[in-house]
Amino acid sequence: MQIIESKLNQILKLIKSERVARLATTASDLQPYLTPVVFILDKKNIYIPLDYKPKTVSFNRLKRVRNIQKNPKVAFLVDNYEEVWKQLWFVMLIGRATIIESAKNESRNREICRVHDLLLEKYTQYSTLGVGDKYIKIIVLSGFYWRYTETRK
Repeated sequence: MQIIESKLNQILKLIKSERVARLATTASDLQPYLTPVVFILDKKNIYIPLDYKPKTVSFNRLKRVRNIQKNPKVAFLVDNYEEVWKQLWFVMLIGRATIIESAKNESRNREICRVHDLLLEKYTQYSTLGVGDKYIKIIVLSGFYWRYTETRK
């Protein structure tokens, strides 16, 4: 079901406390690429840290980063699976992604500090691992929501 603007805030509240999501990006050859991610929401923006967890390549060579730099259109999926299927739901948000990092721009640095604090609050693991100073920022443009219902069409 397409999310109507008035419902978007409700949907964002639903996913705010979820711990993991999937980020879909697309390579220049249109090959989809899916990555499990942690995230925070701030207003209608999603922030995904490019943190200090061990990686096989440098930050600039991460597939998701290169894909976003070539094509900022992304999909973001949060879902809830339960053995009791009447509790199933998912939210898919469509947006434009950018890579943000510390800069001489004071408002950008305030944004990064806020994101950093929200990530530490949500994921206590970052107090020992280190959040990093680079993020994927997704501006949500639209989305879809589904949940199990008894009605049939």
